[in-house]
Amino acid sequence: MTSPDDDWGWRIIEGSDKAPKTTLDFSEWKGVESEGGRVTALDLAGVANSSSSTSSSSSSTFCLPPPGVMPLLFPKLRRLSLGGNSLRSLPDDLGKGGSEEENEGLEWLWLENNSFRSLPPQLSLVASSLKHLSLALNPLAGQLGPGAVLASLRNLETLDLSECALEGVPEEIGELT
Repeated sequence: MTSPDDDWGWRIIEGSDKAPKTTLDFSEWKGVESEGGRVTALDLAGVANSSSSTSSSSSSTFCLPPPGVMPLLFPKLRRLSLGGNSLRSLPDDLGKGGSEEENEGLEWLWLENNSFRSLPPQLSLVASSLKHLSLALNPLAGQLGPGAVLASLRNLETLDLSECALEGVPEEIGELT
C-alpha cells in the first residue's frame, strides 16, 4: 500500500503544543494556497472542461460538494475561482466558515465563463466580506438583477461584467464603495 504522499502529493507536518498534532501541507498542490495547514485559495477554474485520460466524453459536469462540506473543508477560504465550469447556481453555504466578528470570509470570487443568467442570490451570503467579483463572459442579459443582491455587496471594490449582454444596471450599483 502506498502512502498519501505518493498518491496525493501532500505531506503531514508535525505540530507544536499550540498547533494541531498534524497539519496538511498543500504547498505543492496546483491551484491551492494555504496558510497554517488551512486552504485560503482554491482554483477550480475549468475543472469541468479539463481533459482526462479516463474520460471518454468530450465534456464533463462539475459538481460542487453537498451543503455543509465546503465550510467544513475550507473554513479559511478567502479566494475561490470557479470559472469555466458551466455553473448556473452556487451552493447555499457559500463562504460560510469565517468569523463574522473578524469580518473573515470569501474576499475574491471568480465566476467568469459560466452559465449565470442573473446574479446568484447566494452572493448575499458573502456580502460582508466579498471585495472582488468577476461574472465576465456569462450570459447575463437585460438588467443586472436582482437588485437586492447587488445592494447587499457593500464592500465590493471591483465588479467585472465584461462580455455580458447587459442592457443596464440597477440604481443600487451607485451605492457600492
